[in-house]
Amino acid sequence: MDKLTLGTRNVSIEFPGVKALTDVNFEVSTGEIRALVGANGAGKSTLMKVFAGANPDYTGEVYLNDKVVELRTPMAAKKLGIQIVYQEVDMALVPTLSVAENVMLNDMVMSAKGKPLMNWAQLRTDAKRVLERLHIDVNVRTLVQDLSLAQKQMVLIARAIANECNFLILDEPTAPLSDTETAELFRLVKHLQETENIAIIFISHRIHEILQICEKYTVMRNGVIVDTSPVTKETTSREIVEKMLGRTFEEQFHKEKAKIGEKAFEVRNLSGADGKVEDVSFYVRKGEIVGIAGLVGAGKSERRIRAHLRQRPAGGARAEDRQPVSGGEKRNCAGARGAPQGGRSGQRERHPQPLRRGAEQVLQRRFRQQSQDGKERA
Repeated sequence: MDKLTLGTRNVSIEFPGVKALTDVNFEVSTGEIRALVGANGAGKSTLMKVFAGANPDYTGEVYLNDKVVELRTPMAAKKLGIQIVYQEVDMALVPTLSVAENVMLNDMVMSAKGKPLMNWAQLRTDAKRVLERLHIDVNVRTLVQDLSLAQKQMVLIARAIANECNFLILDEPTAPLSDTETAELFRLVKHLQETENIAIIFISHRIHEILQICEKYTVMRNGVIVDTSPVTKETTSREIVEKMLGRTFEEQFHKEKAKIGEKAFEVRNLSGADGKVEDVSFYVRKGEIVGIAGLVGAGKSERRIRAHLRQRPAGGARAEDRQPVSGGEKRNCAGARGAPQGGRSGQRERHPQPLRRGAEQVLQRRFRQQSQDGKERA
């Protein structure tokens, strides 16, 4: 397979009051898995959106095999085989359409022009062929709204591969995934590299995953690339983090001793009516920071939400007044606050529902018109 190289020369972007990218020189070749790391606001997503045609106001040059190309629209990027899968996968999917329709969505929209009928059998066959090629076991007739988050991500990757794809950008793909789902994603990434000769640009804050799956890593800080190095057996998480921060971990996050006071909040024997939380007890003292950790699905969110009583617990007690809280009672718990969690929790609420519903209605109206002769729908 021919080797393709995609890169930038002195690419800069300036938003009102912010220099997002400054003279960035970046290069990646097909058959490579490259990590792109940096703290929040370092410019990672801004740079990748240049490649995806979503940041058209850049200065400098983007080149493909030393030939300067203009990436001013997403269509221009896709024609050159550059695809991107954003972290918010539901934003790019139509939940009320089938897996087959979502995988082949680009072809459906482009090929439907001027055609009175849609060949649904052929569409399902084409989608199934793409999924089998990637060893993804999902029924093409299943509605996307019934899939897990990991399966939705696979559908988006399959859509990218269904079209010409030489460079695939994955933006925080593992953030909402469990360890098992992450392992399946890594299997697919390695398959794309070894079998399809695709370059994978992997944006992540999970350094241990970068050491596991990537061959090189590029570090960005304040809109500038500060380092590109190979991932070797000697590469450590600490090394990468210090490059991201520009200083040692201790200098960046100096730990100070705090005076720990009496209990400020306590939960005893908390259980949920839905069974997700059972006999949980914990407390927080004044001046203390308590972390709650666990795998996806372990109950971290349920525990935190019920702790500040945004959901009604089946039973338990709190420390402020030592009064039990019954399953039917909802109290204001001053001092116990929570922030929305990214990924799975609260994901639906953040989506622009009117825009998505509008897109669904347009597509569904077009498909109904094309199938009025009795053609079977997927």
